[in-house]
Amino acid sequence: GDVYWVRLEHGLPSQFDQMVRSLILDEAGGVYAAAGHELFASFDEGESWQRVAGDLPTVMALAVV
Repeated sequence: GDVYWVRLEHGLPSQFDQMVRSLILDEAGGVYAAAGHELFASFDEGESWQRVAGDLPTVMALAVV
């Protein structure tokens, strides 16, 4: 399969690199990462991240629908 490189910095909490539970890439090139109770998104291959949601139930997996 294809291999994608994603940077996990610039906008993610400092502990995030230790706790990533799921990463997913959508057809438009967005990358989504989840850890604990938060969801983050990047639209520039991980150069920068923004928090999309917090206070979620513990996120165990992500899916593109």
